[in-house]
Amino acid sequence: MIGPSIIPVVLDSDNGLGPLNSRLFGGDVDDAFALSFILKSKIPLQELWSVGGNTYAEKAHFNNSHL
Repeated sequence: MIGPSIIPVVLDSDNGLGPLNSRLFGGDVDDAFALSFILKSKIPLQELWSVGGNTYAEKAHFNNSHL
């Protein structure tokens, strides 16, 4: 093999992106940091799944879409 190999990333995210009492966001920020790092470093993101966990899946999708 010549050159570095690139492995596409699949990320599932319960991206809360804010304080728990926030109406718009609600949850912690670890997934937001991970997604921001991936996007900034141009790592090929093959799929991004918004799932429930730290917040509802709908809020996670909203937060992921806006990043």
